[in-house]
Amino acid sequence: MKRIFIPLLMCLFLAGCGTVYTNPAKSEADFNKDKSECEMAAKKDLAAGGIPETCNAINERMKRCMEKRGWKATDRW
Repeated sequence: MKRIFIPLLMCLFLAGCGTVYTNPAKSEADFNKDKSECEMAAKKDLAAGGIPETCNAINERMKRCMEKRGWKATDRW
């Protein structure tokens, strides 16, 4: 369990540090809801396609999902 949990936790931490999402028409509560739903959708999509849950794969799908919901992604690097 630790072998999966720690890398996933690091992935989520790094994903949060690398991309900032903005939408002046939505609140922080909207952001949290959308982010949670997009994360679950990304994981389902990867599992359905038999694709490993790597940070890049999760981040790519989350970014597309968030943008579909009106959030603008800006990389912080």
